[in-house]
Amino acid sequence: MGCGASASSSPAAAEPAGKEEPTELQTTASSRTWPPQSWSSDPARGLALQPLPCTTLNGVQVGEHLLLGITEAGIVDFLRRIDFPFEYNDCGSSTYSHKGFYVRNEEKLGWVTKSYGPVEYHADGSVVASSLTGYDLADTIRSWLKFVGQEDVSVCEVLLAEGKEARLRLCKDDPAITALPAVRRNPHSFNSHVQFLPIGCTLYQGFCRGAMRMNWKSGNEYLPRGIEPGNLDDVRSKIYWWLDYFDLRQCSHDFSPLAIHQVIKYIGHTNVELDTKNKKVTYFARTFCLFEMVSTIDTGSCLFINCDKDFMNYIEKNPVESADAQTRDPHDKEQIDDYIRDNIEGSFAGLNAKITAAVKVGCRKSNSIAGW
Repeated sequence: MGCGASASSSPAAAEPAGKEEPTELQTTASSRTWPPQSWSSDPARGLALQPLPCTTLNGVQVGEHLLLGITEAGIVDFLRRIDFPFEYNDCGSSTYSHKGFYVRNEEKLGWVTKSYGPVEYHADGSVVASSLTGYDLADTIRSWLKFVGQEDVSVCEVLLAEGKEARLRLCKDDPAITALPAVRRNPHSFNSHVQFLPIGCTLYQGFCRGAMRMNWKSGNEYLPRGIEPGNLDDVRSKIYWWLDYFDLRQCSHDFSPLAIHQVIKYIGHTNVELDTKNKKVTYFARTFCLFEMVSTIDTGSCLFINCDKDFMNYIEKNPVESADAQTRDPHDKEQIDDYIRDNIEGSFAGLNAKITAAVKVGCRKSNSIAGW
C-alpha cells in the first residue's frame, strides 16, 4: 500500500455567492464523447495536491486517506461530475438518476462483458445504468484521476482538498437538506459489497435501505456511533460512508490486509450489503468480502447485515466455504488467505463458523428491527 510523505493541498476556488443549485433529481448527459468533454475543464486539473501521509493504528501503518468518509450526496454529485450513468430509488417516491455516458474499454474490461454482459443503450443512445458494474465505475474513476493529473490520490482526497459540500435533494417541492462537506475524516460506517453490481444498487440497497433499517426503531443498536435516530432523510444525509471506489487510490495497488483490518476496527461499524436477489449470493464467494466481515467480527465492531428476511433459508442451505472464495488478483487472495491462516482460530473452518453464526444473528435482528 503506497503512502504519501506529506499532506499539502490548495482548495479550489469557492463558488460564486448566491449561485442557485439545481433541484432536479434527473439530469442529462453533458456529452456524448468519451472521455466526457467536461473533464477538460474539471477544477481538479489545477489542484496542487499531495497524497495524505500515513498514520499508525495499533502499530500498523495506515494511509490517512483510508480514514476518510463520503456522504451519499457527495457520491451522487461526484458521479454527475464525471458524467457516469446511474439510477436508484430513495426508498420513497423519488428516483435519482443521471444519463451520463460511458464506453467500456473491452481491452481492459472484456472479462466484465464476458462475465456480466455488455453495456446496453437506450434508443436515444444513453446508457442503461443497470447494465453497468462497479468495475466500470472503478475504471472510469481511474481514467478521470489520470486525466486530471491526480493519479497518486483517491477521489476522497480530491474532494477533501476542494472543500466540496453536497446536499440531498429528495424531491423538487421539499426543502433541501442542509449541505454538509462531501468528505470528512472519521467515517461512520464501512460499506462491504460486491463490485459486479451497479453503483445504483449500492446507493439504494447499501445506503438508503441500510439507513432505513438501522434507523427503524429509536435508539436501536445498529446506528453508527455519532448518528442519532430521527427522520430518515436527515439520518441518510449525515452518514459518512467508507466505500472502496472513493477511498482507495484506484491508480495503485492500495490494499493491505493488516491496514484494512485496522480501518474496520477504527470505524467500528460495518454495513454488509448482500446481493440477495441473485440465486447464488456471490458475496460469500469473494475473499475480500469474507475478510471484511471477519475483521468486523474479530475487532468487536458492529456488524449490520443488510439483507432480506428469507436470507436465513439461504445460509442454512448454502454454508460458507471461505477457502473456495476468490479475488481477481491471485496475489490478493494469497495475502488474505495467509492472514486467515495466521490470525483466525481454526483457519478457514473457524472463519466459516464465525461468519455463518454472525450472519444468522445479524439477519434475524436487522429484519426484526425493520418489522420484516
